Amino acid sequence: MTSILNVDEIAAKNGTDPVALTKQIAPKGYVQFNGTSTLTVNNSFNIGSVTDSATGKYVNNFTNAFSDANFASSAQESTGGTNANAQYLTAHSNTTTSVSFWNVHSGSFQDDAAIQGIFVGDLA
Repeated sequence: MTSILNVDEIAAKNGTDPVALTKQIAPKGYVQFNGTSTLTVNNSFNIGSVTDSATGKYVNNFTNAFSDANFASSAQESTGGTNANAQYLTAHSNTTTSVSFWNVHSGSFQDDAAIQGIFVGDLA
């Protein structure tokens, strides 16, 4: 027997909180942005804003805080070519995470046009 569930929104019993996932893990945030010229967020979930803090350095500001700073995160740039950037997740708090991109050829930090980040953990 095939079942179909069509809904517009799923919420906790109180109608406002997100539904708790108990037997699976899902990302609690992601972001894709252009970090060159004027920083532009192209797509995101649970990201209130991204701050360009210096050349090749960015801060992701979460809309909903994580329960603590011990969440998992990953970031990458995908411009390709000869950029050969090394990614560094440099700081975590429950409300922000910082990422930096180092160009191994030039020996300096470098802005990038296609940056992605994903964040997994428990929300507060």
